[in-house]
Amino acid sequence: MGIRKQAALFVTAALVAAFAVENGLAKPPRSISRVQTNAALKDPTNGAAFDETFVVDGQRFHCLGAGGHKVLFYEVYSNAFCVDAKTSLETVQEYILKTYPDHSSEKLFNKLKDDDKFFDLLSKLPGDKLIQIRFLRDLSRDQIADAMVKATKPLVPAAEVERVNAAFRRRDPRQGDLALIFSQGEALNMRLADSRERFERANALVDRIWLVWLGGDSPTPSLREELARRFGAQNAGL
Repeated sequence: MGIRKQAALFVTAALVAAFAVENGLAKPPRSISRVQTNAALKDPTNGAAFDETFVVDGQRFHCLGAGGHKVLFYEVYSNAFCVDAKTSLETVQEYILKTYPDHSSEKLFNKLKDDDKFFDLLSKLPGDKLIQIRFLRDLSRDQIADAMVKATKPLVPAAEVERVNAAFRRRDPRQGDLALIFSQGEALNMRLADSRERFERANALVDRIWLVWLGGDSPTPSLREELARRFGAQNAGL
């Protein structure tokens, strides 16, 4: 290998390391099994698994897909998108069959993964919804709060953004922690370990917060891809 190429590789490695230190990602994760269970839903980026059925406060949710967020090659968290177990997926399935008739599973996946209307329909399914977030490394409360503020600003009024900001600044997420964001009618709940927030009359958040992860600027594109892959396989050729 030439001296110039060796130098370029060294500089690249140094920049990556500096970025990781600056963003709190350089600390190696404590031992945690990437594949948590034999559950059917797995984050394709790292293998972290989620049960298809999740119960919180006696309410049963059906999880539709899982994905993960990475910064460079550092895994930050895995998440799963879930809907009330009684929710019908008929509107989404009708859209797929009408828009992409007679497509094979792979062709349907390639269409759906870039179809923002498909993901918008998922975010607007009737009934309550849930996002599970499993942290794969330690983060500061400021890191996660700043990211959530940036993601929600285009979606909801400023007052709602501030509620999200305050909620995520109450505790530092630690590796292995599970955060839950779920709706109950017009209320939105945010939970992380012993930190609990409940926002009453939070219609804007209840309607739009799911687009943080399902929208075109999602920090978890693998979640979008996994949802497209699963719906493509279920509806291909119908």
